[in-house]
Amino acid sequence: MTHPLRTLALSLSLATASSIASAQVCGDGRFEPPAEACDDGNTVSGDGCDSACGIEAGYSCINPPSLTGISEQSYPGASANWIISPDGLSGIQTSNTNAPTIGLIGADAQALTYQFDVTVETASDDDFVGFVLGFDPGEQSDPMADYLLIDWKQRDQPPGTEGMALSRVTGIPDPTVFRDFWAHSASATGAVTEIARATTYGGTGWEDNARYRWTITYTPTHLTVQVQQQT
Repeated sequence: MTHPLRTLALSLSLATASSIASAQVCGDGRFEPPAEACDDGNTVSGDGCDSACGIEAGYSCINPPSLTGISEQSYPGASANWIISPDGLSGIQTSNTNAPTIGLIGADAQALTYQFDVTVETASDDDFVGFVLGFDPGEQSDPMADYLLIDWKQRDQPPGTEGMALSRVTGIPDPTVFRDFWAHSASATGAVTEIARATTYGGTGWEDNARYRWTITYTPTHLTVQVQQQT
């Protein structure tokens, strides 16, 4: 089984996002994709990262994931808002709506081990948090889309089941409530197929105001997802 392997994305499911304006300044030491391929804190060429924050020939650059250059992908029927911290290490989704939001970070899905802390700082009806792997811009309306979804539901809301699951998404899911994203192919188009449930959190939802550290390693031969609640 093969999947597109081009992007890692943060997904706060059942919500979508408006656009974000973020000033990108080359040489400030903050990696801000997509305009920057690197940022070593200066605009001096010849040291691997050139004056326009491009990677120079003969060099490579592994940048930490950053939300400052996030690109939102909206499924139909939703509206929400992202607030990203200045350092690009955290974000807040202020609305809970009926269709998914995917915020693309723009890194190679198989290039690194990624680590994020996720906290839902509300007691309102926030249904899913999670990540997608191998999602490219525009695939929410692409019948040839093929990517992986890791979603974590807080509680049972039929046909949605409490707990964390790994699913494969092919084609265009029906994003409306009680359809593909909730049911994992129990109904509707069948575009979301559940592959596995998590060992520890497969039947357990996340807690309000608790911080969870996600560590995701994705290679051509395996995928591991570790989630640890932080004190």
